[in-house]
Amino acid sequence: MSYPSVGLELEVKIFNKTVIGQTSIKMNGTPDITQKNRPLVQTVQITQKNRPSVFSVLSVLLIRHGKTIGNMQRRYIGCTDEPLCEQGVAQAQSTGVLEDIIDAYVSPMQRAIQTAGICFPNANIHIIEDLREMDFGDFEGRTADEMICDMAYREWVDGNCEGQCPNGEDKTTFKVRVQTAFDFVVRDAIERQLNKLAVVGHGGTIMSIMSKFAKSDQTYYDWHVPNCCGYEIVIDKGAWEQAPQFAEYKYFERLK
Repeated sequence: MSYPSVGLELEVKIFNKTVIGQTSIKMNGTPDITQKNRPLVQTVQITQKNRPSVFSVLSVLLIRHGKTIGNMQRRYIGCTDEPLCEQGVAQAQSTGVLEDIIDAYVSPMQRAIQTAGICFPNANIHIIEDLREMDFGDFEGRTADEMICDMAYREWVDGNCEGQCPNGEDKTTFKVRVQTAFDFVVRDAIERQLNKLAVVGHGGTIMSIMSKFAKSDQTYYDWHVPNCCGYEIVIDKGAWEQAPQFAEYKYFERLK
C-alpha cells in the first residue's frame, strides 16, 4: 500500500507485535492557549438516515500525552524527548484505562509512548514518526518569558507562529506532516480491518488533525486540548477514500 509523498520520508517503527508501512513529514510549536480561553468544541453528529453501518465505522480515540516537567514549566517542548513527570503518570492513570484497545498508533516521543502504555495496556504500539510534536528549533526548551528580548521569537509570535522557527519547523510544514501521517494511520487501519484504535500524540498533533479533518469553521488553535484530553472520532471507512473527513467527533476529558 503506497501513499503520496510530500517530499519528506516518514519512518514507521513497530513495538510489541505489529505491522506498518511508510509515509512522510516533521513538527512545530504553537502559542500557549489556556483551557479557560479555549472555545467550546462542538460535537458534530450525522443524521440517523445517513449514519454509516456499524461494520463500516472506524472509532478513533485521539489523545494528548500526560504532563512533563517542561509542560509544567510552560516551556516549548517539541522535539525534546521528555518523559512523563510524576504528575503526568498520575494524570494518565486517572484519565482511565481501556483494555479493549488492541492497536495504538503513537508518536515516537517517550511521553506519548508512556501515556499509551498506561491508558491502553493491551495495545500493540505502532510508532509513527511523523505524529511527533513540532520542532521549535532555537526556541526549544525555553519559556516565553526567557525569550522576551529575543527578536526572532517576537517576530515569530507577531506572525501568529506561522513562520519557521530558527533551525526548526514552520507551522504549514508541520501540519502537512502530521495530517499525512494521520491519513496513513486511517488507511492502514482500514486495510487491516480494524474497527477501533487509539492515536496518542501532542497538542500540535491534535490541532493539526482536527483542523484538517473535522467539519468545522474552528481555527487551528481552537482545537487545543489539555494534557490527557482529546477527541472521540467516528470515521466512515467507505467515505474516507473520496472525502477524508470525520463523520462525528466529541471532546473528552476521561476515557470511558
